[in-house]
Amino acid sequence: MNTQQFIIRASAPTIYQYRSVAAFGNTVKHLDGSFSFEESFDTEEEALNYLKGRADNYADTMEELHALYEQINETKTLTLDAVTAGIY
Repeated sequence: MNTQQFIIRASAPTIYQYRSVAAFGNTVKHLDGSFSFEESFDTEEEALNYLKGRADNYADTMEELHALYEQINETKTLTLDAVTAGIY
């Protein structure tokens, strides 16, 4: 039985980056004015596929989508505008 969770996390220090972090999903606002996103997955493959889905929604061109997929595959991170999410 695998109990390991794969968690995608992203944070934005101010309201100015809110749209970027919100591109990953539902966000939480913190008392210091920052925002964060966090979602857990049972497998790394599910987490990677989630990031790829975010890339699909974000990219305007196939070139941009290819570059985002490359980032996901190589680093297990995805940068959308001013925020980078990673799998932990």
